[in-house]
Amino acid sequence: MRISISSDQNTEAGKKVAALLPFFLYAFAAVFLLVAAGLLLLGRSAAADARLLAAEGVPVAATVTDRTITETRSRDSNDRLRTTTSYRITLTFATAAGETVTVDHPVSKARFDGLADGQITEVFYAPSRPTLVSFERGDAEAGVGFFGVMAAIFGLVGLGIGWLGLTLRRRMAAAA
Repeated sequence: MRISISSDQNTEAGKKVAALLPFFLYAFAAVFLLVAAGLLLLGRSAAADARLLAAEGVPVAATVTDRTITETRSRDSNDRLRTTTSYRITLTFATAAGETVTVDHPVSKARFDGLADGQITEVFYAPSRPTLVSFERGDAEAGVGFFGVMAAIFGLVGLGIGWLGLTLRRRMAAAA
């Protein structure tokens, strides 16, 4: 059994709304593509840092001079309280040129727990940019792949949504 209720007024309004749907899809696709472009730029910056450390990375003994835990509380879309915890350490070391450098560096909880104030730990720094440090030679490269993968995912989703909008617009034009 099929029931259909329509009126001229509802049909016209529905057609106007349906005609706008492809454009909403285009806008949604554009947002995904802009996020993908932003992730590519972040990945490019991270890759440049990783290349610099790989090319110039010099090991040095650094002293942990401060450890900081920051908790940020905010409400999510469901009005639930969420807490985000970040861990940072401050390192001080002397470069090969004798310059004293102090760096505030984000770290994982495991690394934070493994370091104490006053402890000496080995880091790698780039002489041309001494504030760029890493705990391991390949450490800075870990985030590079992440940005590329996320950019690809957002880009593909954006292209898919754009293709859906284009297909929908073509079908609507053919039906008219």
